[in-house]
Amino acid sequence: MKEEVLELLRKHTRHEFVALTPKGNASVYAAFETVRQLSQQNVVLIPDQGGWVTYRQIPRKMKMLAFEYKTDYGVLDAKGLPLHLQNVNSLIYSNPAGYYADQPSQEIYKECSQRFPVIMEVSGCLGSETCDGRHADIMIGSFGKWKPISIGTGGFISFKAEEAYKAFLERKEHKEPSIEETKLHDLYAKLEAAPSIYKRYYEAVQQIKKDLGNFEVLHPKSQGINVIVKFNTEDEKKLLVQYCEKNKYEYKLCPRYIRVNENALSIEVKHT
Repeated sequence: MKEEVLELLRKHTRHEFVALTPKGNASVYAAFETVRQLSQQNVVLIPDQGGWVTYRQIPRKMKMLAFEYKTDYGVLDAKGLPLHLQNVNSLIYSNPAGYYADQPSQEIYKECSQRFPVIMEVSGCLGSETCDGRHADIMIGSFGKWKPISIGTGGFISFKAEEAYKAFLERKEHKEPSIEETKLHDLYAKLEAAPSIYKRYYEAVQQIKKDLGNFEVLHPKSQGINVIVKFNTEDEKKLLVQYCEKNKYEYKLCPRYIRVNENALSIEVKHT
């Protein structure tokens, strides 16, 4: 069943070279370390919000420098990236940002690919049209709890180039994850059903945005599987919380790095 899972991952990522990892954070570490092995560079470009919490933590543990670039509530401006910096190992970002806004991945890759590798984290779009490996050198993701494609454990990493894949396999930290056969069957089924899973999420997101049209929804025309709504007063916050509770949506209060650095409510559609 492992080979069948890998084949589906190749299809969804459009990358030929794919491997399973013990968890999503292992994929982040492997991506940074593989690029460092090939380039000997030590600066990782990470978004100022809308990313994964370990974007900040893992480079520090690896004695690398994480430089935060400015975003529009998590969404990258391809022309505004710090391309002048020296010793850049890679640029990493989540697509969609914070699970709520799709990224201009084609433009980002066009600007960066001749300078340094681009790593795209796709836990929130794997199996959808947003997940396109043509616009990334490395793609990573998690199958952990609360991910759209979830078996409670494991992750993956994929590579556009065979050279990078071989460098990954040669890493001394590299090891195959131990995933039960039943979980692999479950993963295969969910990867196969991914388009219908996202369709359900996207429909719910559109309804929420329609219901909350009088509030400030961030990136209202973007596609994602969460909805971020800003509030300016405690009364607005209370109304948003009541909406979530009435409709049985989980929510997270912001500011928080993995969503936005603003007073806002993140409606976690992906938890439903």
